Amino acid sequence: SSKGTDKAQAHADYIGRHGNIEIENQDGQKFSGKDAQKDLLDSWSAMGIHTQDKTGTRKEAFHFVFSMPNGTNPDALKSAVRNLVNEEFSGHKYFMAQHLDTDSPHVHVLVAATDDRGARLNPRKTDLHNYRVQFVNKLAEQGIEATASRRVHRFKHKEGLTQAQIHKSAREGSEIIRKQPLIK
Repeated sequence: SSKGTDKAQAHADYIGRHGNIEIENQDGQKFSGKDAQKDLLDSWSAMGIHTQDKTGTRKEAFHFVFSMPNGTNPDALKSAVRNLVNEEFSGHKYFMAQHLDTDSPHVHVLVAATDDRGARLNPRKTDLHNYRVQFVNKLAEQGIEATASRRVHRFKHKEGLTQAQIHKSAREGSEIIRKQPLIK
């Protein structure tokens, strides 16, 4: 999240790869080049967003990343994200950029927290899961099969260790021994 346009601009610089990747806004306008992308946030300042992160306490923008495995059709991925964002964040200013220079094609989206009527966005864990579910639905509309899972279900569970156990093991250079679960 961002509390000011300076942090939002940092997001824009990153997702636009400092002007080398095209950024698209909620109206479908495309911005290429560092100067054009910098001008994109001028309209956000007009909405009353603080200019600097340290001058405000409210989160003014939220950064989302929608990713798929290598080999996913990039045009269909971007269309799915665009359709999702238009539906879920109707009335909010946003911009998005697609990155294809990594192992997983993904689309970054920065959404203004306040919409054109003054209503605020405040996503919670449940909302994030619902966005994933809607993303899967939008991907299906584009002919891409995917599933929405919660983070806890995507990783293998290991027995938890305390910080003291981890640090003691590091100091002593010994291997961490995990307790076996009790079986009755």
